Amino acid sequence: MVAGITKKGDLHCKGCYNERAEYLSTSQKELSREEWGRIFKEASDLGISMVLLSGEEPLDRRDVLEEAALHRSILFPVFTNGKMLKEYGMLFDENRNLVPVLRLSVEKNAVEGGLQDTFCENMEERMDALKEKGIYFGVSVSVTKENFEEVTGETFLEFLEEKGVGLVNFVEFVPERIKEKGLALEEKDRIELENRIEALRMEKKTMSFIHFPGEEEKTGGCLAAGRGFFFIDAAGGYRPCPFSPYSSCNVKDKTLLEVLDCEVFTKAQ
Repeated sequence: MVAGITKKGDLHCKGCYNERAEYLSTSQKELSREEWGRIFKEASDLGISMVLLSGEEPLDRRDVLEEAALHRSILFPVFTNGKMLKEYGMLFDENRNLVPVLRLSVEKNAVEGGLQDTFCENMEERMDALKEKGIYFGVSVSVTKENFEEVTGETFLEFLEEKGVGLVNFVEFVPERIKEKGLALEEKDRIELENRIEALRMEKKTMSFIHFPGEEEKTGGCLAAGRGFFFIDAAGGYRPCPFSPYSSCNVKDKTLLEVLDCEVFTKAQ
């Protein structure tokens, strides 16, 4: 399950997925801690073992993260820009079912220009702090045609490995505007990316690599859209895919099991 727990945030890196605020009207209130707690319990009862916490900036909802930490049977990767990590050091240290995943936007030629230009301010410092505490963490990297060679290159990956990164999530750039289409990977690029990731899995045993949504063929189609994943937005709207703004039901008045029978989900299957 993917949970977009908040529509609040102040960092919009190019290519990163964010829970778009325009999908939620101003009249829609975010789910409370208690409501998310019910959802996490129902997810656990249904056998869901991983819930990705996303949104504009999930660390803005400390109450929800504290609630998630109580559900020990679920692993919660938390996709964050990392700006508030210092405030969360003890929470992540004491609750290892919460896994910080730092969202990176890597621009062309950033390595040649200095790694400090690659990340948001103080990102290396945040990585060092997580490594020092022995906290397992990952990074999520948006892959475009411009940065393709760089983010899959040895220099960049050696840097991440040295910093203690345990998980690298390669996310293909999804254009929202016509003028951004040139940044999206072509089919030949996707094949090359998958080949490189397979090679990395053999070479770098201390790190895990995910290709999203490129590995969908292995599960018979898109991992979202009613197959491997489903998504709940900050206001409780249920969607078959994080990139789709359409929902026909809400978890505020339905259980997760009832939500699975909603029209938008059954048609997606």
